[in-house]
Amino acid sequence: MPDTAYHPDDFAIDDWVTIRDEVEDDAESFFDDGDPPFIERMRRMRGESNGPRPGMPLRIIGVHLPHVYVAVLDGDGDEVGPAILDVRRQRVVRLAPEIPAAIIAFGRKKRDDAAIRDAEESRRKAIARANAEVARRRAFGDESPSGQPLERDAPDQSAAATEDPPRDET
Repeated sequence: MPDTAYHPDDFAIDDWVTIRDEVEDDAESFFDDGDPPFIERMRRMRGESNGPRPGMPLRIIGVHLPHVYVAVLDGDGDEVGPAILDVRRQRVVRLAPEIPAAIIAFGRKKRDDAAIRDAEESRRKAIARANAEVARRRAFGDESPSGQPLERDAPDQSAAATEDPPRDET
């Protein structure tokens, strides 16, 4: 099914397509006298497409001929857009569904791997901060984060409870 010509009447929502190539303007060939600057000026006047490049997976989200509205599948497996194709200027072909599925799976794996790396990095940073705090407290005998003296600095409550209270000898 890949690279199968796509007749405009066959466009359907959620179909995967791609641009095969740009259709050359007939005005270029009619007026062209072989002058390269002329051809370049014609292309600039026509406007170079800022839309999706040939080969990019596109999912059809709307059709109003001669325009086809698509979501563009980026390299991370996310859909961006929308983009508008003009089927008079761009040859659109069907795309085998395995292609976008592979790109989506690739993007999902990249995101999962990045999440695992981020979690591991966060864990390492937390351990380093905790170790630094323990070392700081050992070196300087500072208060705990709550502002209370550390246990070694607190009065021994058990010894005070076993002593007899002072007697009034008056």
